[in-house]
Amino acid sequence: MKGIDVKRLWGRAANRCSFPQCKMELTAEGDTSTIGEMAHIISKKEDGPRGQGTFQGEDKDSYENRILLCPTHHTLIDRHPEEWTVDSILAIKNDHERWVEIQLDNNTIPFHSIDNSVFLEERISEITAFHEEKIWLMTFITPLNISSGVINTRDQGIIDIINSYELQNQPHLTSSINRQMTRPNSMGLVNDDLRLIDSDIGHVVQICRNGHCEIRNIVMPISAEHITDRIRTADFTERGDELVLSYSEIALKFVNQIQNLKKLWDDCLQFKDMLISALILNTNNTRLVFGISQFGEERGGNYIQSNKLDYSFIVDKKIDWKEISELVMMRMVENFGLVLDSLYTDDSNLCYPRFLRS
Repeated sequence: MKGIDVKRLWGRAANRCSFPQCKMELTAEGDTSTIGEMAHIISKKEDGPRGQGTFQGEDKDSYENRILLCPTHHTLIDRHPEEWTVDSILAIKNDHERWVEIQLDNNTIPFHSIDNSVFLEERISEITAFHEEKIWLMTFITPLNISSGVINTRDQGIIDIINSYELQNQPHLTSSINRQMTRPNSMGLVNDDLRLIDSDIGHVVQICRNGHCEIRNIVMPISAEHITDRIRTADFTERGDELVLSYSEIALKFVNQIQNLKKLWDDCLQFKDMLISALILNTNNTRLVFGISQFGEERGGNYIQSNKLDYSFIVDKKIDWKEISELVMMRMVENFGLVLDSLYTDDSNLCYPRFLRS
């Protein structure tokens, strides 16, 4: 591509992604989140995206056959050439360049934030307000850059993954998701079922157009004085509203959520890096129990006073879902004063926490 064409493309796009509602600021050199890509409108190869399209100019590397995009939207238009035709991409390019001219005339080109923290804070605040009283366990995957219209939530691949989701309602009990509950909503695509919420059974699977995906499940707590028959006959002080959580249920639900979100990421999302967030809401006066001692007493961690447990970290797409699950559970059990050395045994059975002194 000639130097003059490169300058024309970057200058007329104002160093921003041309995709509608994105406008992300781009750099010629940077990480995979901010680097700009000078995408071909008509592929140089006949078997490439829109490669059979007609082009008036002699050089397919010229300004006329290029559009400036972020990596995500470059991948999007090339992955779905039947949707993003030559005419539609040219219209996007022309509309963006007209937008740049207007903004320059008015001196109003805005800075587009690529930080996802504001979105996540608002999302968690909304969810916390909605999920009163019940204990909810949830996992999010969120792009490092938040832009609307990043993914097509009507993509059949995304719908198929949601509809194949196996719910972990209780320890050692799974059930297929109700496909009739999968539907569009204001954020993108959702499947939820809260009809048995009073019985501590319910879930929400939400896929957002900006690439944020989340799975939420209700956790079934047990009153501290009714853990097992052996505990009922033990002599201990009444604990009032204190509740115990089953380590097995927590671990299996986190594993289930992370496994399904990782499949969605691998098969349908183009982001190289994502923020993983694991949360448990309404945990005040709860204790994590993982077994019964030889003396008939429950083995578990401390009662905690925090109402929200959360852990977030950035991971590369190459990471395995088992490794993510292990990182999450290692951090979660620490909130209860416990230690987890490994999530699985060598023969793939679930490992249990231990006390630091043991």
